[in-house]
Amino acid sequence: MTLDLSSLETAINAMDALMQRLHDNKLLQSLDKVTIDGLKSGMIQHFEFTYELCWKFIQRWIKTNKTP
Repeated sequence: MTLDLSSLETAINAMDALMQRLHDNKLLQSLDKVTIDGLKSGMIQHFEFTYELCWKFIQRWIKTNKTP
C-alpha cells in the first residue's frame, strides 16, 4: 500500500516558503519586532505541524508494513 504524502509535501513547502522569508534580511529589517516575532511563531507552528504529520505517516507505514 502506497501512502499519500501530498499533505506532508504541502506542509513542507509552506514551511520552506516561510523559512525563505525569515532568511531575507532586507525584508526583516523593514518589519517591526512584533511582526518578526509573529513570523517566528508561525515558523515554529509550521515545524510542529510538519513534525506531527511525519510521525503519523511513520506510524501508518509501520502498521501497514509490519510482519505477523
